[in-house]
Amino acid sequence: MLVLPRPATTDGWKAIAAAIGAAPRTAKRLARRERDPLPAWRYLDTVVAWPSAIREWQARQLRPVSLDRVSLVSTPDHGPQQSSTIPRVGPDPS
Repeated sequence: MLVLPRPATTDGWKAIAAAIGAAPRTAKRLARRERDPLPAWRYLDTVVAWPSAIREWQARQLRPVSLDRVSLVSTPDHGPQQSSTIPRVGPDPS
């Protein structure tokens, strides 16, 4: 019978959180988010994550946003206009 070794995994929220440099509660929140969640899976009665998947996820989090996906605000050639009046906050003192 051929027995394959178990791949190295990071087991439990504490270990996964330590791998990303965060608190366990933050790791759980990152795993639940809808867009690009932290790669963690339930396996029997624990949570596991593969170190390679965590590294790939971290690389995606640190990737800068490309400028073609950001809408830039154009400014006039003479610079931003300044207001001559300062808006009041709170009741009028008169």
